[in-house]
Amino acid sequence: MDDSIDTVERHPFRLLFKLALFAGLVYLAGRMVAQKKDEYMGLTESEARSKFIQKAGPRIGEETAEEIADQVIPKLKEKGFVKPDEGASDTEEPVAAE
Repeated sequence: MDDSIDTVERHPFRLLFKLALFAGLVYLAGRMVAQKKDEYMGLTESEARSKFIQKAGPRIGEETAEEIADQVIPKLKEKGFVKPDEGASDTEEPVAAE
């Protein structure tokens, strides 16, 4: 009986290539997210809302885009990406639930 052990050849360059490819994809994804964030940075609420509806409207419909904008724009305002409109008053106090 011939007992032979199969040896596995290791390919370190394949591993390095795959690792570099993965790192490159993560980098590109990060750059794309940063670019999208920069598009809305510093806009007023109304400008951001119109830009969002303009971009998303043809894809998902105007009404749906407006509904999503109503949810997204306040979150962007909370995080400081979007400035409040000049005419809007920030003195509105939330009503406390009793």
